[in-house]
Amino acid sequence: MALRGGSDAATTAQATPYGHSPPSKILDFLFIGSVSDATNAEFIRRENIVTILNVSREEYWSVNDNVVTYSFPVDDHVDANIGQFFRSTYKILDAARRAYYECKRQLAVGGNRHMHNDTTTVRSGAASVSVDVPGPSVSSSSNLTNTSGSLPCVLVHCQRGRSRSPTIVLAYLMRRNGWTFTDALQYVSCRRPCIELNMGFVEALRTYQDHLDPQYKCAQRGLLSLVVRNLPSNTASSVVHKFFEDNIGCVHKVAICSVQCGRSSNDAGDASSSEEDAGIKSVAECNSVVGNTMCLVIFASPDSVHVARWLYLRHPTLFKPLGAMAGRRLKLTLFTKLDRTGGTGRKHQKEVIRDLVEENAKNVSEEGYAKREIKTREC
Repeated sequence: MALRGGSDAATTAQATPYGHSPPSKILDFLFIGSVSDATNAEFIRRENIVTILNVSREEYWSVNDNVVTYSFPVDDHVDANIGQFFRSTYKILDAARRAYYECKRQLAVGGNRHMHNDTTTVRSGAASVSVDVPGPSVSSSSNLTNTSGSLPCVLVHCQRGRSRSPTIVLAYLMRRNGWTFTDALQYVSCRRPCIELNMGFVEALRTYQDHLDPQYKCAQRGLLSLVVRNLPSNTASSVVHKFFEDNIGCVHKVAICSVQCGRSSNDAGDASSSEEDAGIKSVAECNSVVGNTMCLVIFASPDSVHVARWLYLRHPTLFKPLGAMAGRRLKLTLFTKLDRTGGTGRKHQKEVIRDLVEENAKNVSEEGYAKREIKTREC
């Protein structure tokens, strides 16, 4: 991820000649790309792009009459007021999110009417199954459906998909998920390493972050978390991450912790605590009958949590590849419902997981992030 000074896009392109970067899938329903992706008929068809947000002054002919394009003209300049579009683009993107999962629900309902096995495939993966996710209804005349039956997706683009369009997506993630600017930036840059925000947009996002209500952000972060219990003691967080990414939806991060010992590991390295640390037990010990090791899966969309829970209740065999510790059954629990069954032990578990959620929400500081290997260029 690069941070750079301000200039218009044309000058930037001339000063530093970059090649074309392919579109990047940021969320299950959302891609970031360039103007060339918006005019790529094959990409539009293959990914069923039905909504386009053009965050630039580029003009072009639509390659598909069924695609609805929204224009948000703004220059890639440090003084450009991109923040004026955060609210309107949020509404469009969140409507696209709801439509995506509503389409999943409709496909599942339609499949149930014509199939005896009560399933309809709506997502590719190791064990694809149907998903019935509640959501607002979508009119039959909506542009968010088409004859192919594919799930409707949205493309957010600017000239090269590196500054303006990522800024809009970052603002969406910050509000939708309650993430900090750094957390959202870390997530997006992992999926699209070529992004390079100009410093004016960075300041706009930091200002936006300061105006979001802290309690709201905390509540939104909690909606992204799924607690997985009774995994084998040797399970790596990277394995859990890949399983849920392939079968459920986009995953932000995974952390494994022990309630009894207060020990945790995450995607950054699964590093264990020092052996000199008194009172710290091994994962195997904590995963015994008297202990309880849990895995916290933090998704990039709250809908994925409900998808996972739905599948767990109706198609438990899907989760067999994860395994389970001897004599135990794998359990998936919504973070927001962890203590509803009562009991001091269960409430203590939620306290530990809440601390882990908050710890992961903090991530590295913005100063620490800036110290990473970041190229900076003046325009």
